[in-house]
Amino acid sequence: MPRVVAYHDVKSEQIARSFSNKTWFIPPSEAGLDLPVAHLSEGFPAPHGRVILPHFHPKDEFLVTVAGSGKIGRHDMAPYSVFFARAYTPYGPLSGDPETGITFFVLFARHEVGADYLPESRAKLMQVPNRRPWQLKRHVKFPEHAGGAIPTGIHLHEIPDLKDERGLFGCSLSMGPDTTTVAPDPSHGGGQYIVVVRGSMWHYDKEYKSYTLVFLRPDEGGFMLSAGSAGLEAIILNFPEPFTTTS
Repeated sequence: MPRVVAYHDVKSEQIARSFSNKTWFIPPSEAGLDLPVAHLSEGFPAPHGRVILPHFHPKDEFLVTVAGSGKIGRHDMAPYSVFFARAYTPYGPLSGDPETGITFFVLFARHEVGADYLPESRAKLMQVPNRRPWQLKRHVKFPEHAGGAIPTGIHLHEIPDLKDERGLFGCSLSMGPDTTTVAPDPSHGGGQYIVVVRGSMWHYDKEYKSYTLVFLRPDEGGFMLSAGSAGLEAIILNFPEPFTTTS
């Protein structure tokens, strides 16, 4: 069954830190199962902002900026920037703008509990067999409409270059008020996130306002999206099938 989680439903469990707030949308499984993991990081402006040092993860990862601005390495991040890093691909540092801070989702399709930082973990990185480092950052745009309202109709646009033979894929989706559509097929890949960044959606007679995450396994089929009375804007991200040491 798809996982559907709205910020409104999890913000009461937010973890307040000196440099940011961390809100688990899908926390790590206590059973240690290979399940999705997702959280929202709300980084504070200066002087309390945080710089995340260069690091890597052993799993594929998406970052989606939803508010504020900042940088990953030399890449500017602003709403709605999407950053993808393959497993064992170093990136960073990651920093928020000193005036706005930066708020972004951290998304994994498989169990993930932490990062390995550089240069301390360089020897570990060099020992990984069959490593295929790659990263990509793209900025997602939505259709404009006079007065700032979400336009009528349904508009889907692929994110340029975010595609590979293992199922990696990304697109933006704009849905006018009270419209319905089926999200792209998640079957070819390693799992799909739908990130509702504006407006709201209906699911089983409940309205989920932004920010809302939907996660689907590859065998769960295209998700039926029903926009609320103000419409919705979403970013849809398919993880690729993971590489293995024998791939």
